[in-house]
Amino acid sequence: MFGKQKPPTEEMIALRAAEDNAGALKLALRYMGKTNKPLIKYDNDFLLQTASLYFEIDENELKVIDSNENQTANIIEGEVQTLPPNWRTQGDKELKRTSLQLEACTLIANRVFANVKRRGSNGQTALLLIGSCCLETNNFDKAEKYFDDTISTTMEGEDKTSAGWLIATSLTSKGLIAYARDYDPEGAIRFFDMVLEKKPKFEPTLLFKNDIITMQKGGTGKLLNSITDMKKLLIPGTTKAIWKKI
Repeated sequence: MFGKQKPPTEEMIALRAAEDNAGALKLALRYMGKTNKPLIKYDNDFLLQTASLYFEIDENELKVIDSNENQTANIIEGEVQTLPPNWRTQGDKELKRTSLQLEACTLIANRVFANVKRRGSNGQTALLLIGSCCLETNNFDKAEKYFDDTISTTMEGEDKTSAGWLIATSLTSKGLIAYARDYDPEGAIRFFDMVLEKKPKFEPTLLFKNDIITMQKGGTGKLLNSITDMKKLLIPGTTKAIWKKI
């Protein structure tokens, strides 16, 4: 299937488009098992697709895919060993508090960013993915830094669609932080309106904004919990809704 060890990136993209994330990740892991290289040796487009799949995959699906060979854990361990000692002590300690798939997503996206050194949309998408992993675990301060970096390094170049998506997703995520960390629904709506001014049909932003307006009127949100719920302000998977709706 892989010919001369060409990464199956296009096949993975097609499977993701067909909402077969499990099939796409199986393909990635099979290729990585066959080639058996450190992450730094892989194509960045392939790594970015793999990181995105780890972010999007259902936890139960990952358990089925990776139940026997523990390939995800091996990928994580191999990459951690290449990182500086200070990262291994602090960064690895933080990652261990997340789920296996978010740990894998963060490390692979971090490798992409290190490889490309901020150049092009791959570097900015990697930043956005890392920030999204932080937001998914309610690490709001760290997530905000990554979203700010994504916005500041995203330039309107040839691929304006990609730049617009990166900025819109980052601003939407900053709106979620304003809502969940700062208990500021009006501040969240201001971020959402910045997105909708440029992209009036950007569905995840519309959904989050409508949720807040609904809750302000005494209703129940579809994706967001009530701001009075101090223990868990974001429903698990809220961040992933941004990626799945675009």
